[in-house]
Amino acid sequence: MSEELVAPILDLVNMWPGRRVASIAAELDLPYEDVYYALHRLQAENLLVRRDFRWFPFYEPVEGVLWGFEAEIDDRTCEKCRLLHGRTFIEEELTKDFLYVRKVAPYVWRPQVHPNCRCRLIRLVAIR
Repeated sequence: MSEELVAPILDLVNMWPGRRVASIAAELDLPYEDVYYALHRLQAENLLVRRDFRWFPFYEPVEGVLWGFEAEIDDRTCEKCRLLHGRTFIEEELTKDFLYVRKVAPYVWRPQVHPNCRCRLIRLVAIR
């Protein structure tokens, strides 16, 4: 992996977590294969993690359950949800940060940031 790929890829994934390989390659105007191998190399070095074919920054393990905030990013997304997109929360913080959280699946919760909110919290890690 060439070192000149590392910084732009890490910057892009940190700025917009949850991107796919094709999206990262298109944004950086690089060949898909080069980005694919660079991402997997960064994953092996514990700098990135992959979940459901999407790439996220690696966070140091914490005690408890870690939840990631995912916003539906489009032209209807509010500023508050855009700012929360990609943030992680410890389970104990959820009741402090969100007034109402509804469980929709074993590892997916819906925080009601505002009426008609389309965002979700995804369980990332459980450490005991």
